[in-house]
This record gives sequence, C-alpha cells and structure tokens, in this order.
Amino acid sequence: MEAFASQIALAVERTNLAAEAQGALLLAETERTRSALLASVSHDLRTPLAAIAGASSTMLRNPESLSAETRRELVQSINDQAERLNRFIGNLLDMTRLEAGAINIRKEWQPVEEVIGAALGQLEGRLAGREVRTRLPDSLPLVPLDTTLVGQALVNVLENALKYTPAATPIEVSARVEGDWLVIEVGDRGPGLAPGEELQVFEKFYRRASENGQPGAGLGLAIAKAVAAAHGGRIAAANRPGGGAVFSLALPLGGPPPDLPAEARRDATIT
Repeated sequence: MEAFASQIALAVERTNLAAEAQGALLLAETERTRSALLASVSHDLRTPLAAIAGASSTMLRNPESLSAETRRELVQSINDQAERLNRFIGNLLDMTRLEAGAINIRKEWQPVEEVIGAALGQLEGRLAGREVRTRLPDSLPLVPLDTTLVGQALVNVLENALKYTPAATPIEVSARVEGDWLVIEVGDRGPGLAPGEELQVFEKFYRRASENGQPGAGLGLAIAKAVAAAHGGRIAAANRPGGGAVFSLALPLGGPPPDLPAEARRDATIT
C-alpha cells in the first residue's frame, strides 16, 4: 500500500513539475512576443516621425534659401510620412480590437463587386499608373459580410501587392464561387514568396524587404486573416505559375441569398 501511495505521489510531483515547466515556457514566449511588439511599434512610430521632424526643421531653419521645388518635396515628404503613420496606428488599433473581440461583425447581404470596387477606389491614388485587371462574372451571388471589415482586408491585400511588386507589373483581382464559398483572389507578377512564407506572411509583425525599400508594419495581412476568421472564412497565399503570388480570401456563402433588383447589381458591377 505504501509503495502504491509513493508511486501516486511521484506521479503527482512529475505532473506538477511538467505544469511548472510549461508555465515557464509560456511566460518566456509571452515576454518574447511583448519585446518584439514593443520593438516593432517603436520602430514604426519613430521612423516616420523622424522624417517629419527632419523635413519640417529644414523648412523652418532655411525657408528663404529653399527653392519652390525643394519646399514642395519637403511638404510632400511630411504628408507621405503622416499618412504612413496614420495607416500604422489604424492597423494596430484594428488588430487589437479584432483579437479582443471588441469589433461587432455586422453582416449584410452584399454584391461582392461593390466591395471590391470600393477597395480599389480607396487606393485610386496609389494605383495610378499601375495596370489593374478585374475578372468578376455577372453570376456572382450576394454574400453575407461586413463591408467595412472585408473592404479593409482587401485594401490590405492590395497594398501588399503594391508594396512588394515592381511598378510595371499588373495586379489582377478576381472572384468566383467554389462550392459553398465565395473566393476573392488578388494576384501579382512580383518575385513571389520564399519557401515557408506562405504561412509566415500572415503572422503579426512579419516583415520582408519591399520593392520600394520601405518595409511594412507587418500588420496588414494579419488583419486580413483576422477579418476572414471573424466571418468564418480563411485566407491563403501561394506562388503563381509563371511567377508572382496570389492571395485567396474565402468567405462562406451562408445559404441562398435574397433577390437583388437587376438595376442594383448593374450599378455595383465594375466596368
């Protein structure tokens, strides 16, 4: 009996030690993630702020000696960096709210053509000069989705294509039905993904060298993944035959949609 009790006590002790070791590992991982987060946030806040401070101080110190063209370039730099800072803070807040479940998903039956068109319209300035090809069949059904969130996810995926592909290459946007899913794809003809990046690109704060020399904050695709998950969907990345990468956002159709007047569908279609 004593031997049996000793074995039980030993087993309990081993279990407690294993739990303590697991807790220590979890604590270490949490601390590592926190440190990485602080380092990333610090870098992404300081870089545009330093550029803004440098440009503005130059204008303040030597206003008379600067040509009109130089002043215009400095003002443009301040504007660009301010927009970059605003996008980063917005993405950080969105990611925090999504992870905390603090964003209410307000699904409504929507024509996906309209959501894609709004996302492209939001990036009209940055897409200037870039060939954008759309392939959206007239037979696409209505989809239950939160237009704001899905629109932001598409903007983030499109921005990723802009950032990591040469300016002379096209961006292709398409949508199709696969079984019970509506699949939206954004494809490019850039350098593609390195082995293993198919999953890594959706991790928070994952960065890679960008085509324009400015690495992203590493939040855009993580937000797109969170938005897809919040809709019961998924997002994936893969290399394309012939070069480039394609990002596929799959959303559940959610049963038969209500009828939408033909005129409304026609107005929502991208030409």
